[in-house]
Amino acid sequence: MKLHKHLRWGITLGAVLLCHAGIVDAMPHRWLQRWLIPLEGTWEMSTDGGETWATVRLPHIASGSQVRYRRVITMESAALAYRWHLSTFGLGDIADIYLNGTHAGQLISYGLPTSVVLPTSLWRVGTNVLELRITRASLPVSFFGPRRPLGCFRELTLMGTDPRSWLHGIEASATVDPGGRQGRLTLLVGISGQADTHTPYVLRVRLVRARDSLPVADQLIPIARLPQRIRTQLEVLAPELWSPEAPALYTLRIELVQGSTLLDGALLSVGFRSVEVIRSGEALSLAWNGKPVPLYGVEYSTVSSSAELDRELSRLIALGIRAVRFRGLPPHPLWLQACSRTGISVILDMPATEIPPSQLWSPAFRFALQHYRQLLTPLLTYPAVTAITAWQGLYPHPATTAYVDELQRWLRGRNLLLAAELYGNPPQAEFPQLPLLFLRFHPPLTNSPPEAEQERWKTYARSHALIPVGGMPVVATAPRGYLNPYSEEARAQWLWRFLTTCAAARTAGALLWSWQDYPTEYPLISFSFPATEFCPTGISSLRDEVRPAYAVVDAFLHGEPEPILAPGNPGWGPFPMWIALGSGVLLLFGWILNRSPNLRQQLGRALWRSTAFFTDLRERRAADERTTLLCGGALAAVVAIFGALLHEWLRTQPPWVILLWHFLPFDELRQLVAWVLTRRWALLIGCALVWGISLSIGAGVLSIGARLVRRHLAWSVGLQALVWASLPLLFLLPLLLLGERLVELHVLRAVTLTLVGLALGWSFWRVLSALRSLLQLRLRSLFLAVLWIGLLAGTLLFGVAELTFSLSAYLRYAATLWGIP
Repeated sequence: MKLHKHLRWGITLGAVLLCHAGIVDAMPHRWLQRWLIPLEGTWEMSTDGGETWATVRLPHIASGSQVRYRRVITMESAALAYRWHLSTFGLGDIADIYLNGTHAGQLISYGLPTSVVLPTSLWRVGTNVLELRITRASLPVSFFGPRRPLGCFRELTLMGTDPRSWLHGIEASATVDPGGRQGRLTLLVGISGQADTHTPYVLRVRLVRARDSLPVADQLIPIARLPQRIRTQLEVLAPELWSPEAPALYTLRIELVQGSTLLDGALLSVGFRSVEVIRSGEALSLAWNGKPVPLYGVEYSTVSSSAELDRELSRLIALGIRAVRFRGLPPHPLWLQACSRTGISVILDMPATEIPPSQLWSPAFRFALQHYRQLLTPLLTYPAVTAITAWQGLYPHPATTAYVDELQRWLRGRNLLLAAELYGNPPQAEFPQLPLLFLRFHPPLTNSPPEAEQERWKTYARSHALIPVGGMPVVATAPRGYLNPYSEEARAQWLWRFLTTCAAARTAGALLWSWQDYPTEYPLISFSFPATEFCPTGISSLRDEVRPAYAVVDAFLHGEPEPILAPGNPGWGPFPMWIALGSGVLLLFGWILNRSPNLRQQLGRALWRSTAFFTDLRERRAADERTTLLCGGALAAVVAIFGALLHEWLRTQPPWVILLWHFLPFDELRQLVAWVLTRRWALLIGCALVWGISLSIGAGVLSIGARLVRRHLAWSVGLQALVWASLPLLFLLPLLLLGERLVELHVLRAVTLTLVGLALGWSFWRVLSALRSLLQLRLRSLFLAVLWIGLLAGTLLFGVAELTFSLSAYLRYAATLWGIP
């Protein structure tokens, strides 16, 4: 194996020292008796299956769907006496581990902490090559969430344990009785290794109050056999309770001893608290230990445990933020530890978002969700974790109910809330199993002002603690001032209205989308303006930019008046491109029609004497190529403008983008489609090309079909017939004078869709008439043949799509989101 020279030195594992570095404290639990070797630093990386290698430094975020990392580790004979584990705080998503070319195990992480025991037999004295082959899992990502990263983007560690026995799978859950008179701590610990009949093992558990190191509970448990999973419970009288206002913590010390020798041990931070939904006046609120506390917080996207954590945390606390909902990936344990220490409530999301609910029954997806729950369970020890978002953007369905029941069994006894997120204007439905609901409210999901949403919120607030999620993106090139849409000041003013509306409606709180900007998973973001690679929604900036939204949120949370924002100079507004194009095409076509008597004559014959016209076309006595070209050009312009206008509206509809994204098989194709759909001129050209290609393919199909019925039909004649049969589409041309209002206003949208449907139906009937005249077949036979061929082709296409993309499930999902029964 050829390696770069600078990797030859690798890491030497010889005289290994007991490590208590900062990385130890970043674990979900802190180890007491382990030999820890950080593996950050220089590695080799390959994205082409190992053909070529480049130098990178871990932690590292890669692109694509798979990546490989490798480095040299020098093992001395003294280090072979330990049992070595490979541990990660998060990688994306599944890593196959190869040690000296042999498969040594698998790390299933999904961005969560996990570890695996490396076989001792694969290590050798001297040079060892450790290789990680990481692949991305097909877990769904929220439509408005950040991109899931690929690679080894958090710390990677080799941990050495005593070969006789070691701890693993530590889980703890602290609950408190009503009134806080008694607390119970349930502990689950796995112990592996080899039993010793001469000197038995003992598990020693001690609970200590963190602020003064006062022991409050102690327990000794003899270990009779190995491996074993031990479940025990500690009781504490009148414990100090954790809440966002008073975050009281305890330290749980777990030690595995043999005689007087400490073999392994861990420290956990725990807190006793109750969190529930109670009625406060006419609304439902969240309460810690019986006391209602409104949750005003932010959505946050985090990948690594960068040095920015302390600075970001201090800014959150100074702003008055008391809740953080982590999007995309679960947070690094450092974040959960810091939030537990400072009293910030944390909401974690399950990766069940914007999929057809029937996919919850898929064996592959259920496998992924099961592993995700197992990896997430140790993080639930932190008292800051308040709620788990079960799903986002789904709707009531038997699969959804069964999935929520499964989550409730998983969380039983942990005193956590289950939540769900609804989008836009969801159907009115009851969710009795979910005490907490997030209602995402921002353009383009809903374009009504925040004050108009209060009545709709009351419907959900009667039976759920409701937390609206609001925000507004910003156009980087927009003129400053709140009078200019999608400016920094306009976003700040909208957030003030949103927060004051939530306070007036007495919701359980509000979440802001989002704390910082982040790269998006969907390049086709459903904004009212083109946004492809980046999500400019942050109220804060990592570059310390002063954003008006930050000042507005700061004023609201501290009870101060609304900051004065600059109005700016409003521009003329967006250029009415579609109105201008429609007017131009209408005037140009009218001028040509007025100057060309031959075109007027051919149009009249084609519309009102179609049978004679298509008969002459068969005999090549009808329209010449010049008039056909003029007519085809006008049709292409009308179809291109209508298609571009429709796609520009569909791009702001999440169901359409979700369908489009699931059916585009390659990332490169998705990027191309996103690029086209966010540029008006490209969209116009694309729609015109699709129209021309469709006519050409249709003419070819007609020519081939004519041969099947023993008729002769030239491709050029078939193309002319399709062009002249599509003339009813020209009657839609005056509608283009209304421009964007055709799809923005509900009434005009309904009228437009009705007229388009009538024009398409008339055009289809004219195509049948043209075929009857060109092929000299009876209309009834021709209609039945076309219907039979269409049903056969549609059935085949639907079957293929059902097998490959679960088309029916996604169509039902999109129809439900659009409110179609």
